[in-house]
Amino acid sequence: MENQTTFEKMLREFLTPIIEDAVETVLNRKQGLFQPPPAPKQPLPELMSIKMVAEYIHLSVPTVYGLVSKQTIPHYKRGNRLYFKREDIEKWISEGRRSTMREVEDSVGDFTIRRRRKKKKPQFPGALQLQTSFICKGIISIIPNDDVI
Repeated sequence: MENQTTFEKMLREFLTPIIEDAVETVLNRKQGLFQPPPAPKQPLPELMSIKMVAEYIHLSVPTVYGLVSKQTIPHYKRGNRLYFKREDIEKWISEGRRSTMREVEDSVGDFTIRRRRKKKKPQFPGALQLQTSFICKGIISIIPNDDVI
């Protein structure tokens, strides 16, 4: 009996530091994984610089300069400085929205329905009359005067 208790004591003395280290390591890793989310970024100002716009729309600064030179992106220029309004940039981005295939199919369907309802008008309404009268005059001039109908 005494042998067993001595063995248990030795085993506890040997394993206790190993288990404590393992538990501490796991807890440290767990805390690293479950860190609180970072503080939210400060809201964007109303007027932004070119660097801020590049970061906001996830493009490089030279690409934004290219968009400015092509007058693709809305901007303001005062002296040598470029300014961008946040609401203008957001509107510009939303205007670039592409239609889904379903929306395109629906709009094509609407177009064909509207197109069928409209009656086609001749482009030159007098052209048909002139053409027929010209043909009739030609036939009459070919027919001898005695056989005029």
